[in-house]
Amino acid sequence: MDSYLAYQLLLWVHVTSLVVAGADAIGLFLAIRRFEAVAGDARHELLLFSRRLGTLGTIAIVLLLVSGPSMLWVKYGWQVPSHWFWVKIVLIVIMMGGFGMAQANLRRAGEGRAEKLAPARVGIAITLVSLVFVVLAAILAFR
Repeated sequence: MDSYLAYQLLLWVHVTSLVVAGADAIGLFLAIRRFEAVAGDARHELLLFSRRLGTLGTIAIVLLLVSGPSMLWVKYGWQVPSHWFWVKIVLIVIMMGGFGMAQANLRRAGEGRAEKLAPARVGIAITLVSLVFVVLAAILAFR
């Protein structure tokens, strides 16, 4: 496989994973907001749905973490194109921290600790905001 085709395939995986991760974060944000308003079986179903979303988001993040460096290797030979790349990396670390914070606190909230919904909401908000800036930094890094 030539490098152009490999790069295009990796780019497709990367962009698709980014879209899935973003949609997942929005879904988790909405689920967390709804979690407070429901009780009983509906709350249990919403928790299961949120866990599935979390699994999907984790898979998307792993694919992003594999495809991103692979694209850097295939197209740039490990040469970082600009300082914006490092800004993007820092934002990715923040995004992953927010996602992990949201997932952990949502799991605890599902175990009956409703006070953990607020930190879960903060974590997913951090994820969404940093995701927007990750995209901006990527555009500036690879233009």
